[in-house]
Amino acid sequence: MNSRYHLNRILLAVATAISFALFWFVGSWFNIPINRGFNASMLAQPSAVMTMLVIAIAILVSVVICTLVAGSVRSDAGLFCTALGLMALSIRGGPIRNSLFDAKPSIFFTLAIELLLLFAIFGVVWLIVARMRAMGLSKQDDPHFKPNDEDFSQKIIATAIQSVATLALMSILCRTDQKAQALASVGVASMVGSIVAIMVAPTRPSVWFWPGPLLVGLLGYLWASMNPQNLSIGQPAGYFAALAKALPLDYASAGIAGSMLGYWFGRAWTSEQEEVQSESTTNVAAQQSI
Repeated sequence: MNSRYHLNRILLAVATAISFALFWFVGSWFNIPINRGFNASMLAQPSAVMTMLVIAIAILVSVVICTLVAGSVRSDAGLFCTALGLMALSIRGGPIRNSLFDAKPSIFFTLAIELLLLFAIFGVVWLIVARMRAMGLSKQDDPHFKPNDEDFSQKIIATAIQSVATLALMSILCRTDQKAQALASVGVASMVGSIVAIMVAPTRPSVWFWPGPLLVGLLGYLWASMNPQNLSIGQPAGYFAALAKALPLDYASAGIAGSMLGYWFGRAWTSEQEEVQSESTTNVAAQQSI
C-alpha cells in the first residue's frame, strides 16, 4: 500500500511535468502570447480565434496523454494534471496589468468571455475523460468520479458554498497581480472552498466544484468594468478589485486544479465518515436481529 501511495504521486508528478512542457512548447512554437510577459489575455492576441483553437487542441491532447499516464490513480487525474500544466501559458503571459494599461472598460468583458471559453473547453474534455474511463483507459472503480444520488439542489448548494468561500479567500489573499501571488491565491482559495463545500454539502463528482472559480472571476471582471478609474495604471478598481487581479488562465488552471484537489481531500474525509456511519448502521441492525 505504501509503495502504491508513492507510485501514485510519481505518476501525477510525471503527468503534470509532461503537461507543463507541452503547454510551454505550444506557447513558444505558436508565439502565445505574441509578446511574452506583456500580453496576458489570449483574446488580445493578433489572431484570437486561432489562439483559442490552439489552446483547445493542446488541452485535449494534454488530457488524453495525462489520463493514459496517471489515469490509474484517479479517473480525472489527467484533467487535474492538465489544469496544472496550463499554468505554463499563464506564466508566459505575465501579470494582468499589461493587458489593462490605458485599456477601455470593455477589456474586462473580453476577459470574462475568455474565462467562459476556457471553462467550456474543460467542460468538453470532462466528457472525453468520462469516455476514456468507459473504454477502460483509466481507473474503473473510482467511487469519487461517479455521480451520487443526492438531490440536484444539494449539488447547487455545494457549488454556491464553494463559490462564496473562494470569493472570500480571494478577496483576502490576492493583494497584487504578481504572477506567483495570483496563481497561489486562486489555487488556495479554490482548494479551501471545495473542502468547505464538500464537508457541508457532500456531493460528487468534482465538476460541481469547478464553477466556483468561474463565478468568482466573472464577478471580478464585471465589477471592475464598472470601476475603470485605475486602468491608466493597469490596475482594476472597485470593491471586488482583488478578484480581477487574476487572469482567465489563472482561474482556468490554478482554479480548476485547486478545486479538484480540495474535492479529493474533502472526499477522503467524507468517505471515512460514510464508512463509520455504515458500520454503525450495520451493528445496530445486527443487534436488533438478535
